Amino acid sequence: AYEPKITIPFYTNANKEVTAHIFKEDMELNSITINADKGYNEMVYDLSFSKKGLKEYKKRSKKPKISKAQNGVFYLPKGKYTIKIGDDKNKFEIK
Repeated sequence: AYEPKITIPFYTNANKEVTAHIFKEDMELNSITINADKGYNEMVYDLSFSKKGLKEYKKRSKKPKISKAQNGVFYLPKGKYTIKIGDDKNKFEIK
């Protein structure tokens, strides 16, 4: 089965644990932590909600209807999102 994902490139100046936070406006929908190496890194994100993020989205969204995929995962709907890693912010869109 098809599972959506995006690859997020980022740079870090040291070997350390890095957390990426995914937002829709001011709602945090998910966060992912990886161990990054000093230099250029790539993080693969499967476009899913965390349990807490899904609950928040359903509570605050104007279109809260989200269906569970066949694999049991709730994926982000079409729209524009922001990913924040440390002080860096980047936008991505699901079409």
